Amino acid sequence: MDFVYMTSTGHPLVSLLLAGDGDDCELLTSLEEAFGVRFDDHETLNWHTVGDLYDGLIERFPVETASGKCPTAMAFYAVRRYLRHLGAKNHIAPTTKLSQLTRKSRSQFLANMAQYTGTRPLPGAYDELTLGIGLVAIACAALSVAPSTILALGLIITVYAGAAIARARLAGFSDTTVGELSLELASHNFRHFADLGADRREPTVWTVFKRLLADFQAVDPDRIEKTTRLLA
Repeated sequence: MDFVYMTSTGHPLVSLLLAGDGDDCELLTSLEEAFGVRFDDHETLNWHTVGDLYDGLIERFPVETASGKCPTAMAFYAVRRYLRHLGAKNHIAPTTKLSQLTRKSRSQFLANMAQYTGTRPLPGAYDELTLGIGLVAIACAALSVAPSTILALGLIITVYAGAAIARARLAGFSDTTVGELSLELASHNFRHFADLGADRREPTVWTVFKRLLADFQAVDPDRIEKTTRLLA
């Protein structure tokens, strides 16, 4: 996974520090897609803590008491099959770096993997690449007719921002391992793997839920508790 946790002190988080400027809606959408559920807009207004959000999820994604397969292991086998499909012949372990197995850019790899495995594209597929290229194209077109120096400078900054986004998504995986990618795939496609027999007991669902929150806010999942507030 290409994120860095905030410094962890081991103490429970008081708040996820969501700003409420749309990031809360984005988080809800991410959870809806991962668990295959839909939240009611009026109901979410009364959710103030992680526990409130989790209870709302469990109402729509019932847990089970019988054990199932490990979702991360299922995701690992799916990633490994795709890598074999691409022609990777070396031994593939969770600790194997993806940069040793493929020359594809991260965005292209994730988009193609989603098609091959029948899963939802992970963050960083073609969405942000398209955004970056789009920003460059729009800004360049507007720059030619910019009526003022200030506006022109703003458009130049937009061009550089768009180019930076596109360049980042055309890059490879750096130090990302197969295991890290498998963990991310399992979390963001939990409903997909649950329908294939993955474990959906309460501890597993809670762990995946916390992992998605942690990914979204770049925090340590072990510091997230049900009393953690959603908004800053």
